[in-house]
Amino acid sequence: MVVVFYEESLRHPNWIDNLETRQIVETARTHGCYTYFLPAKIGYGVTAVDALLNLPNFDRPQVGIWAGFIPSQSKYVEVYQAAIEKNVFLVNNPIEHQTALEFDRYYPLLGNLTPQSITITSPSECVDAGAKLGFPIFVRGDVKSNKTLGWDACVAKDNDELIYIVEQILSIPHRARGKAIIRQLVQLRYRSMMPGNFPRNREYRLFVYNCQVLAFGYYWDEFEDEFELTESDRSQLHQLAIAAATKVNVPYIIIDIGQLQSGEWIVIEIGDAQFAGMSHVSIVELWSQLATIDLPRSI
Repeated sequence: MVVVFYEESLRHPNWIDNLETRQIVETARTHGCYTYFLPAKIGYGVTAVDALLNLPNFDRPQVGIWAGFIPSQSKYVEVYQAAIEKNVFLVNNPIEHQTALEFDRYYPLLGNLTPQSITITSPSECVDAGAKLGFPIFVRGDVKSNKTLGWDACVAKDNDELIYIVEQILSIPHRARGKAIIRQLVQLRYRSMMPGNFPRNREYRLFVYNCQVLAFGYYWDEFEDEFELTESDRSQLHQLAIAAATKVNVPYIIIDIGQLQSGEWIVIEIGDAQFAGMSHVSIVELWSQLATIDLPRSI
């Protein structure tokens, strides 16, 4: 059995992420998974042990998957350890979770599968980083970017803009975790623009468990794919995803892959799939696979 921990934002009950979580939970249930609600107040007067008090003590080890929002590292560790006391093992242990989530941890493992990047911790390092990579430059936090705020919140054309964007990203702790990532800006294929002057790049999200692609779909969930996805495209996407997953060596991850103007495919980023949006990936297809997975490799 797969045990699914889930949570929702109580402040915004109709938030789109809550709606997606409910779809995931209902789909997991229909595939025979055991679902258990995690209160949002873990770490704020509620311990993970208290939160899991009503979770059964399973006789045999069970796989655990956390469907929710990116937690702090300390919260993940706390839930992971409390779940073990109930004989439930989350698919990614705390080190694997952190490796998949934080860019500066998985970037050295990917090698030339992704564009050149530099990690900095202060705006004072911007000039050197800009000189090494050249402008324009893409900026993101160690965990997430400010992509929802538009192109100008992510792309710097000179040192002044780079310093400003780095200051902004470092001021958002849950996205930066104290680090800004300065990335070579590559030319991806696109045919139209989105609000915020962001190109709708040809990009796909793949869910991978133990180096096996479980399901994938077009990345931009509010739009339909403008390109025909050929069998050759599918094959290249899967091959690159498996190559990246093998290098990173984390059981359950998402891998976002984009196509350059030249036609070559590259890794954009990876993440802990437990906390990833579905994009255009079929929830039913994914959970028909997840409901039968074995215990994580590290157990």
